[in-house]
Amino acid sequence: MNSLSIAENIIKLRHEKGITQNELAAFLGVTKASVSKWETKQSYPDILLIPQIATFFNVTTDELLGYHPQLAREQIQKHYINLAADFTRLPFDAVISKCEKLIKEYYACYPFLSQMALLYLNHFMIAETPERQKEILEQCITLCSHIETNCKQPLIKEEACIFKAIANLQLNKPQEVIETLTPFEDPKQVRTSAESLLVQAYHMLGQTEQADYHCQFYIYSHLLSLISESTLLLSLHMEQPDYCRETIKRIEQMIIIYQLEYLHPNVCLQFYYQAALFYAGLSDKNNILPYLKCFASVSINLLENNLTLHGDRYFTQIDKWVSNLTLGAQAPRDKEAVAQSCIECITNPAFSILFEDVEYKNLKLELERKLFI
Repeated sequence: MNSLSIAENIIKLRHEKGITQNELAAFLGVTKASVSKWETKQSYPDILLIPQIATFFNVTTDELLGYHPQLAREQIQKHYINLAADFTRLPFDAVISKCEKLIKEYYACYPFLSQMALLYLNHFMIAETPERQKEILEQCITLCSHIETNCKQPLIKEEACIFKAIANLQLNKPQEVIETLTPFEDPKQVRTSAESLLVQAYHMLGQTEQADYHCQFYIYSHLLSLISESTLLLSLHMEQPDYCRETIKRIEQMIIIYQLEYLHPNVCLQFYYQAALFYAGLSDKNNILPYLKCFASVSINLLENNLTLHGDRYFTQIDKWVSNLTLGAQAPRDKEAVAQSCIECITNPAFSILFEDVEYKNLKLELERKLFI
């Protein structure tokens, strides 16, 4: 929101209506000099006159004042992208100050606040101290609680709950996570498939394009969830080598079948990294390196393609879905931040068994060169 522009708006509206300062003054019961002072920013109308002026010009009080409490999706996207870029070039606290100012200005624009919570989640880790990281996560939780309490849009509220749970997990507060998410997941309930019913309904109406759009999106989102949760399952069974090897084999087959390295490289990165950690735990040098090579290769391809979400020749409707997202195809983190994160992953002390290995050293150098670090 810019500063209030009531002076400019009164001039503009008066000219559009074709009336003089005298005529406006007569209607409001004030002097011509008062109107002149409003238009030259020497003073402002009395607060009790604001509704009368707005009524006279047939506009809302917000329009009269030049106040815009809500942002369009494109504006939210622009703010997010600019702030994400700022985190890579400006001092951390300077960017946080910019965020806090915007949050205050748009405290009733809940889609924007939700994206600010996401911004905090994606960048809190670059704060200089653990104490400052904790403060940012707590700010994120406070912001999400505000959205939960006041927002009337169910999807935005649910998104805020998810972000709040992520923040609590980072703060090592699992009980709070359970309390936040339990209302969304009740294993005792038998759920009807709203997704399948919606697709069938569109199909019955002959709206094949809509049916196809929703069906592809559901398959795509469940596929990504399958890989992500299988990767999580892998991390839960690190002490059971046979179970982990079977899990790795199954995930790899899904990645190949659905060409996920191209379709959604980020979900593949998570898997390759977790697989490398599993073999590192076994001190199995022969298997650590192949997964780190996969991690490096996918990282390079991801960054060379500018981190954008997209479909492929099978998921032909995903680009349409992506275009409707608040951030569009844009990734939630700046390219430089992602590149730095990739380097940190591959140099994790867990892989110290490889640090003197020639192949590992060459891989690290190639990754650094390709990512321009």
